[in-house]
Amino acid sequence: MSEDGNYHDRDDICAAPIILAILSKTGNASNLVYYGYNDHFWLTDSSREAAMRVSTEQTATIWSGFNANAFFSVTANSATAVNALTGAINESTSANPLTIIAAGPMQVIGMALAQSNATARQFVTVISHSSWNDTHATSEGAAEGLTGTGYSFAMLGGLGANLVHIKDQNAGLARPYSEWFWLRDSSDSRLNWLWQRGQAAAKSDFDCSDAGMAYYLVTGDASASPAKLELLLGGSNPTPSPTATPTPSPSPSTTPKPTPTPSASPSSTPTATPTPRPTATPTPQPTPTPTVTPSATPTPTPAPSPTPSPTPSGEQAVTSFALVNADTNQPVAGYETLCDGAIVDLDALPACHLNIRANTNSSEIGSVRFAFDDDSSARVENVPPFALFGDVGGDYSGGRLQPGQHTLAATPFTQNWAGGVAGTTLAISFTVLDSGDTGFSNGSARSYVAPNGELISGFIIAGNQPKTVVLRALGSSLSRFGIHSGLADPTLELHDAAGALIAVNDNWRDSQQALFEQRGRFHSLCPPDNLEPAIAIQLQPGSYSAIVRGKNGGAGGVVAEMYDVSDNPKLANVSTRAAVAPNNVLIGGFVVQCHSRAGIILRALGPSLSSSGVTNVLSNPSIAVFNQQGYLVGYNEHWQENVQQAAKIARSGLAPSFAREPAMALNLPSGSYTAVVRGQDNSAGVALLDIYNVP
Repeated sequence: MSEDGNYHDRDDICAAPIILAILSKTGNASNLVYYGYNDHFWLTDSSREAAMRVSTEQTATIWSGFNANAFFSVTANSATAVNALTGAINESTSANPLTIIAAGPMQVIGMALAQSNATARQFVTVISHSSWNDTHATSEGAAEGLTGTGYSFAMLGGLGANLVHIKDQNAGLARPYSEWFWLRDSSDSRLNWLWQRGQAAAKSDFDCSDAGMAYYLVTGDASASPAKLELLLGGSNPTPSPTATPTPSPSPSTTPKPTPTPSASPSSTPTATPTPRPTATPTPQPTPTPTVTPSATPTPTPAPSPTPSPTPSGEQAVTSFALVNADTNQPVAGYETLCDGAIVDLDALPACHLNIRANTNSSEIGSVRFAFDDDSSARVENVPPFALFGDVGGDYSGGRLQPGQHTLAATPFTQNWAGGVAGTTLAISFTVLDSGDTGFSNGSARSYVAPNGELISGFIIAGNQPKTVVLRALGSSLSRFGIHSGLADPTLELHDAAGALIAVNDNWRDSQQALFEQRGRFHSLCPPDNLEPAIAIQLQPGSYSAIVRGKNGGAGGVVAEMYDVSDNPKLANVSTRAAVAPNNVLIGGFVVQCHSRAGIILRALGPSLSSSGVTNVLSNPSIAVFNQQGYLVGYNEHWQENVQQAAKIARSGLAPSFAREPAMALNLPSGSYTAVVRGQDNSAGVALLDIYNVP
C-alpha cells in the first residue's frame, strides 16, 4: 500500500481502515509487506498526519493479523519508507509477485522502483483508479516544493512495472452516510471503528473510494459498493430474512488471485501462479448506458399503464413500481403505478422525500436488485418492501430524484443478496421535472457581539420580482434554548447595496405590532421578547445588509435571521461577518426548499477581508456543515483540497483569494442546515461566512 491522506483530500482517513478490514477479513493481513501512508511527504498537514497514523496503525491492532513493522509514515522519514518498499520490490519473483495499491501520488512508488533491482520490476504490478493520483507529482509537485524527478503512473510502466488502471471508485464508494449506517449500527465494535474513522475524515460523504482497489484485489470486482462491503465485512441487516445468506459472487477468497493482466508495460506479463501475496484479476467494465435528453418538455401527468408482458407460470417477477411518499410511507396519488414513460413533476407533488417500491408476485422472494441509470447494482434489498432508497421495517428512507430522464430496472432473486435464481426483470424509463424555483428560503447567523461591536449579515434577492422578507434579531430569548448571556437589548438596521439606511428597529412592537400580531405568516415570526427587533419589508432584487448592535454598546450572544415570506421564496445568498474566538464560533443556518435542485457553495473568508479594510482577521478558518439531524455533511479547511469541488467553485467565480480559506460546493437535499466557522489551532479574528445558491 502506498497512500497519502496527509494533504489535499481527507478521504484516506476513511479509506485506510476499510482497506485493512478488507485484507484482514479475507485472510490477507499477513501478506501485507509494506504500508506507506502520509506519502505526500513534500507538503503536509500535521493534524492529518496524526489522523492517518490512527487510521492505519491503530486499525491494524483492531483488525488482527498484520505485521506492525510493515507500517511507515513517509513524512517521518521518507528515505526509510522508500528503502522499505524497494526491499519488497527486490524480493519479488515470478513465484512471489508483488502488487502495489497506489492510493496516493506515484512519487514514493517511482522512487522505490528507480533504485530497485531492474530484473525484479517485471514481477511488480501497480493498481490505480485516480487520474489525479496518476499525475499529481509531475504536474503539481514542483510548485508544492517537491525536488528531483517527479513520477507519474505511466512512468512506472516505463521503469518495468505492470500497470492496471480500474475505473474511478468515487461513484461507488463516496456515498451518503446513510448507506453506511450498517457500520454504525453493527454489534461488531470493529465495524463501529470503521464508522468512527469515516466521521473523522469529516467529508460531505462517507468517502472510502481508494478501498475499491483493495476490494478489486481480493475479488476481481471493480464495482465496489457499500452493500458489497457490508456482505464482505459481515455487516448485519437490520431486519434479517429467514433465508440463509449465500456466498457472494464473486466470492472473496483467502487464496491469492493471479497477477492482473497489465494495461501497458514494456516487460513481459508474469506467469499467473498462486502466491502468498494477493493480486487481482481484472474484469471487463460495462459500458454505461447514455442518458437520453428529451427533445421537448412533456406534460407532467402520469402515463397510462401499459399491458404487462405475461410472466411464465411459477416464475418470480417484479410486476410494477410505485412512487412512495417517504414522509407518510404511502404511495403518491396518481403514481400508485409508476409506468414506463411516466412524467414526475416534483413541484406538483405533496411530498419532499420520495422513494420507489418494487412490487412482486410472490412472498417467497429472497431479494431484489435495483439498477438505476448507469449503476447496474444501485441497491439490493433482502426484505420487503423492496425500496430503491431503502427502508427500516417499512419506514421508507427519503431519496432524491434529480430532474432529467431516468432508467430503472428491478430483478427478483430466490436468495439474499441477489443470489440463487434470477426471476423476471421489470424495466422502465421516466422523466423528472421541477417547474418551481429552487434554493434556500431563509438564513440565520449566530455569534457574540462585543461591547460597541456589531454582527453584519448580508443577503441577495434574486430574480426580477420584489420579495417580502422578515428580519429579526434575538438576544434575551435565546435563554429558552439553553443559550445564556444573550444580548439584552439588540437593535437592527437594514441597508441597501450602497450603504443607505432603509429601515431601523429597536423593539418589534414599535412600528409593526399590528402586522406581526395578525394571523398568518407574520404572526409566527414575532420575536419572543418585546425588546427584540424585527422588520417586515418588501424589497426589490439586489444586495442588502442587516446590522445588529447592542443598545448603548451592550454585549452578548445574538441570532440574526432572514426569512423570505413571499409566495415564491428564494434567496440567492446569505452572509455573516463577525469575530471568532476559541470559545465563540460563527454559526450560520439556512433552509433548502423542497425539491431544490440548486447547489450550495459555502465559504469562510479571513485573510482576504484585509483588502476591504477589515483588521484582526481570522488567519486560518475552517468550516463544517451539519444537517438537521446533527450529522456532519461537509468539512473543509483549504478550498483547493477537494479537486472536484475546487473546479466547481472556481467556475462559479466564488473562489477565495487565499488557498488557506475554506469553501465547499455541496448538492444538498431539502432540509435545515447549520454551518460552523471556527479558527484552526484555536485562532481568533474576524471572519465572513458566505452561503450561495448556485445552479
